[in-house]
Amino acid sequence: MENVVQTEQSLLEELDRLRTRVAELERAEKERQLLPGHPQNNRPELEMTIFEALTEAVAVYDCQGNIVRINAAFRQLLGVDAQPEYTNKPLEERFALLNIRTLHGQFLHAAYGPVTRILQGAVLKDESSTDLFISTLDQRELLINISGTPIYNEHGYLQGAVIICRDVTMQRKLERRTKEMLHALLAMAEVLVQGAGPDHSPVKLVIQRLAKLSRRILHCHSATITLVEPDTERLCPLVITGVMPAEKQYLHALLADTHLNDHLVDKQQLEALRAGRPLRIDITQPLWQETGSASLLIPMRVRAQLVGLLALDYGKEIRNLSGVEIMLAESVSKLFALVLERERLLQERAESKANELALLQANRRMDEFLSIASHELRTPLTTIKGNIQLAKRRLRALLQTNEPGNFTDRLHQIQDLLSRAERQVHTQNRLVSDLLDVSRIQANQLDLHIAHCDLTSIVHEVVEDQRTAFPQRNISLHIAAGPEIPVMGDADRISQVIANYLINALKYSAATQPVEVSLEVHEGYGRISVHDKGPGIAEEELKRLWQRFYRVPGIKPQHGQGTGLGLGLHICRTIIEQHHGEVGVESIPGKGSTFWFTLPLASPLPG
Repeated sequence: MENVVQTEQSLLEELDRLRTRVAELERAEKERQLLPGHPQNNRPELEMTIFEALTEAVAVYDCQGNIVRINAAFRQLLGVDAQPEYTNKPLEERFALLNIRTLHGQFLHAAYGPVTRILQGAVLKDESSTDLFISTLDQRELLINISGTPIYNEHGYLQGAVIICRDVTMQRKLERRTKEMLHALLAMAEVLVQGAGPDHSPVKLVIQRLAKLSRRILHCHSATITLVEPDTERLCPLVITGVMPAEKQYLHALLADTHLNDHLVDKQQLEALRAGRPLRIDITQPLWQETGSASLLIPMRVRAQLVGLLALDYGKEIRNLSGVEIMLAESVSKLFALVLERERLLQERAESKANELALLQANRRMDEFLSIASHELRTPLTTIKGNIQLAKRRLRALLQTNEPGNFTDRLHQIQDLLSRAERQVHTQNRLVSDLLDVSRIQANQLDLHIAHCDLTSIVHEVVEDQRTAFPQRNISLHIAAGPEIPVMGDADRISQVIANYLINALKYSAATQPVEVSLEVHEGYGRISVHDKGPGIAEEELKRLWQRFYRVPGIKPQHGQGTGLGLGLHICRTIIEQHHGEVGVESIPGKGSTFWFTLPLASPLPG
């Protein structure tokens, strides 16, 4: 403000100086009165001149609270010229005319007013001075500060009171705004501190809270924070606060997936925003014709790059914003930009850390896989080599012997060794096939030869193959459906899944325990399940079973060689999903597991 209101202390000091000056003038006047021919009738005129010259509103009262004298500043402050009879009215009526109210809006009775208190001996100054709302006699609403002191004669008797009134409407308003601003800024700092913690709030929530606080600081109707893509300048409204839900939805639709130049056709305005300069927009622009509001646009920039806009809506027309208010709006805009940049950096750090962890985990799993793969592949090779070497030695010995009676028995021994070697070749071939399949899956090149096939026949064939391979095991088959269950699929791949389920059930259960295979039809799907009575699987491990290279820790095969590469179930899931089916497992630790899959039924097989 250009006319700065003086503080209470300085005003009281000025009053003291005036009193001193009056006393000096009185002494000088008395001295001049002693001089011959001095006109003594000039003293009242001098006092009146001094009193009227005071820049502060001053009033003098007698012991009953009646006005003795007021100066020009007092008449102007209260608008006395609008009702000249005001000065002749008693204290209670004058009080009523001014509608004097406390800061809480309560009407104040004259008995508790400042004049009465001063006449009772109170001195109002500094902290004890009083702020009161008044309605002036010329219909203005003011907040005035009143200070004053009793007047005593030379004998110490009360003669009246003098008060000084000051218009503090703008000063208190500024103080109140400053206080509100301080509280809002402190609240902003708290939001930023809370948002920067390890459990920081999502950026949209933080921005929303900051936007609400910004409205308090900047005294606008509403605030809109819109993200601007640096490369394309595409707009993405993030937060709209201070409007009704319907209007918020409308503004969001108006801004979403548009570009900055869709709303600002003036190139100079665009360049101003890109350069970081605030822009006042009136309702002649397309966007603001739609909203019917005038706005102040503040660019949000990070490293000289436009990343967002803060739009402050002041209603139908922008009021005359001061330079300080615009600077404050720019500071708030920078705060928003910093929050967005912090969130971006946090996200980058999180992604970097996640990528680093993923890389470390991938390297660890690859190391484990290579170790397992080399072991699993080496084991059958070692067995094959040993059986072949032993068969060669026995064949050599057989050729050199002259005992015909032992010839047949030794041939059977050699045949048994070669059969073992053949089984190990099949094991190694299965491992290599798994490796090839998983590489095809990773490259999205796992080919399926889809045709009409009978699920019942497929299950029968796989079960019979495993019964032949494991003649000592009890493998039961239950089919709760018709003679044919038609599906569209790759019969070899479906057989691969059933065989994997069945081999795992045989491998991880005791040789004395049966394995049950079931086939049923339910709601348009064929469902195949394999149940074993093995060790079971903990619930927290069930979802991870289908991951590539994953093997349940602590569970080892009860017979057979090796635990595999951790690829079988992953391949099974991929095959079934490509058939538009589902896989699953149900398991209770200590009671066994049931692995199942479903396939959609097709029309009956062609005759």
